[in-house]
Amino acid sequence: MDIVFQLHDKLIPIEVKSTATFNPELLANIRYFQKLVGERAPFGLLVYTGPHEQLIDNIHVVNFRNLHAMLERVREQLQ
Repeated sequence: MDIVFQLHDKLIPIEVKSTATFNPELLANIRYFQKLVGERAPFGLLVYTGPHEQLIDNIHVVNFRNLHAMLERVREQLQ
């Protein structure tokens, strides 16, 4: 896990990859972290250089240029 963003009692795991090609294997570390901490990690973020953004299960796949906006939405959701 590259970054763990904490807000109150919630932990948001963030994995950063330099690839522009999405591969489901990129979600493995986030899923493992979520399994370890349970409900404290309601969702995660995979940040990469690719153009396609999507939600897979409870993991947001976002382009690095949009990370700031996504973190703002996360903060709003958890308050």
